This record gives sequence, structure tokens and C-alpha cells, in this order.
Amino acid sequence: MPHNSGAESPPNAWRIYEKMMKELLFVVIIVAVAVTLLAIRLLLGKKNVVHTHIEGNREMERRGIHCVIHQDMEARLKEGIKTKIKS
Repeated sequence: MPHNSGAESPPNAWRIYEKMMKELLFVVIIVAVAVTLLAIRLLLGKKNVVHTHIEGNREMERRGIHCVIHQDMEARLKEGIKTKIKS
């Protein structure tokens, strides 16, 4: 069995570990850059965000389209059906 001196190359498992750690570091750096760029885009991007909820959307309000809960309540009130209104 040969004697291992400090000048020899590291064992195969150690080389695999080093390669894996380099790749992991590379992936972590890429993800960190991506998250940073997304955060910058959100903070400095357009402030004109479309409000998608029906009650806050001006175009839906202009067309007379309301939340289904309110439409159901209005229909029941028109027909004279008693409803429980949660507040």
C-alpha cells in the first residue's frame, strides 16, 4: 500500500466535493442576481399596476359589472327574498 504524502492530489471524493461546491456557489450567485434584479424592477418599475379585483376596476364599474356577492344580493333584494348580510 503506497504512502500518501501531502504533495499528492486529493482523493476522488474530495475533488467531487470541490466541484459540487463551486457549482453550488455559481447557482447561488445566479439566483441572488436574479432576485436582486427583480427587486429593483419592482421598486423602480411602473407604479401603474392594474387592479384586477372587480370592485376596484373602473372599467368593470363603468360596464355595470359588480362582485358576484353584490350582484346576488341585489337580485335577491329585487325579488324580495330575505338575506343575511354579513358586516
